[in-house]
Amino acid sequence: MSSINPFEEGDEVGGASSGKAGECRLCAVLDRIVQSSGALLLIVLCSPLFLILAGVVYLADRRPILYVGARLGRFKKPFQMFKFRSLVHEAETWIGGNILNKRMAKEMQLEHRYGRFLRDTRLDELPQLINVLRGDMDFVGPRPIRPEVYEKHGKQVKNFDTRFRVRPGLLGPSQVFTAHVAPPRLRAHIDNRFVRRKTSAWSDLGFVLYVFSVLTRNLFVHVMRYTLQAYCTRRAGGGFWDRRRSARVHQDGTSMQICSVLARDFKTYIAHSQSEWQGPYRVVDISNEAMLIESKRPITEQALDMRLVKNVALRGHIPRHRVCYVRGQVKFLKQGEHFADRYYYVIEYEAISPLNHYKLHQYFLDESVA
Repeated sequence: MSSINPFEEGDEVGGASSGKAGECRLCAVLDRIVQSSGALLLIVLCSPLFLILAGVVYLADRRPILYVGARLGRFKKPFQMFKFRSLVHEAETWIGGNILNKRMAKEMQLEHRYGRFLRDTRLDELPQLINVLRGDMDFVGPRPIRPEVYEKHGKQVKNFDTRFRVRPGLLGPSQVFTAHVAPPRLRAHIDNRFVRRKTSAWSDLGFVLYVFSVLTRNLFVHVMRYTLQAYCTRRAGGGFWDRRRSARVHQDGTSMQICSVLARDFKTYIAHSQSEWQGPYRVVDISNEAMLIESKRPITEQALDMRLVKNVALRGHIPRHRVCYVRGQVKFLKQGEHFADRYYYVIEYEAISPLNHYKLHQYFLDESVA
């Protein structure tokens, strides 16, 4: 497949007299039948859920229930993609060619009342089964991209257009395995590897089942969390929801170290010796704006250069470390009520570079699907 020009569709099916071309056309027809049949079956089975989600959107922000937006499909052919609307009216006009993330959605107040829940659980994507049925999309493939995003970001990434050799997917490899704020070059690399290996719908079945199991688990977790938040909001008489708008992620095995010599750039951090790092301090939890730190001794500085270290186990349970560099500001201190020798600091922070921004969301905020 790698030798095919992705924008010369005639070449892809050229040589009609050859047996190989005939087999390719037959495989393509069978693949489309499998994709459409699977989409139709899921639409019928999920029809009660469709009605429930339509009611949720209507109660949150009235009509329209569905968002219909232009996307680039195979060979850059435009099509209309369907989603349950999770953003307020005119949100797309405000977003423009930017890539929407959680922080932007919060700061610009783009999501309606239940928009965050729909986006976190990926339930807003269900109407794209209609696109699969129509032949605009497949179950698995690079996620469809808006023309504005392609013009602003896609054209700047090497080999980005490889994604247009196949139909976009309801489930995207880069969408599943990276955070939404991942650099476009990294996401394109993951999608391109999938494009080169894609054969048929049957070859994608294992990936679909895996993602379905992960999404089912995530749905249960999010339902429990949002139910708890709603309960606490009623008991507290309001205000709790706003304070917890940025969900905190509990950290196991994550520590923080403070650099005693303030750095000017990323290379300076690398040059520091281990003796110039104070700590470690335990990271209790973290959001995309602040973190809660537990310390056995007071932290005297207000402005901090920090290194986050998370212990993870990869294949074969071999221990590995994920490291992220951030700058922070101590907001306030709360001495432990149950342990007199403990101090708890809330520290607002930001990553020092785009790469560290990606690491933060991928490994510490757990924003990827899997």
